[in-house]
Amino acid sequence: MTNALATMVEAGLPVLDALAMVKDQTNHKKLLPIVEEIYKDVESGNPLSVSFAKYERNFDSVYINMIKAGEASGKLDQFLNRLVLVLEKREKIKSSIKSALMYPSILFIAAIAVMVLMLVKVVPVFSKMYDNMGVDLPGATKVILSLSNFLRGTGGLTALILIILLFLINKFLMKS
Repeated sequence: MTNALATMVEAGLPVLDALAMVKDQTNHKKLLPIVEEIYKDVESGNPLSVSFAKYERNFDSVYINMIKAGEASGKLDQFLNRLVLVLEKREKIKSSIKSALMYPSILFIAAIAVMVLMLVKVVPVFSKMYDNMGVDLPGATKVILSLSNFLRGTGGLTALILIILLFLINKFLMKS
């Protein structure tokens, strides 16, 4: 959206006409009502920066201040182009961080999966062996056996349901 607005303003279109065209070209469900409101706000005579400032949740202070500086200097097109560069750099950084965190995340999930598999499949075999020995077990071994029994019983199902719920809640909150 910012790139389209910058291109149109740079081409010499008035801000209101550029906003109208951006509004018509916007397909994003959450962004469209915001662009429509900004358009109405600018159409009623408010400065572009004031109109964007009403949506601080969607546009941060850097975004709003760059527009404000562009309006004050009369070089809105240049500031919008700089803003596009800033936003592209942010996206690159976010993408780099996500990809950098992907490998450790996969390793962590794999380690948890192996641990659960060991507790559910392997530890019960040793549990039977220890029961046959009739010897008092060390505390750490008792904890591992208890955790294994917990995961194989209703606790494992409860933990799985809780993890799935937390994952779904996280996904829902990230979309809003």
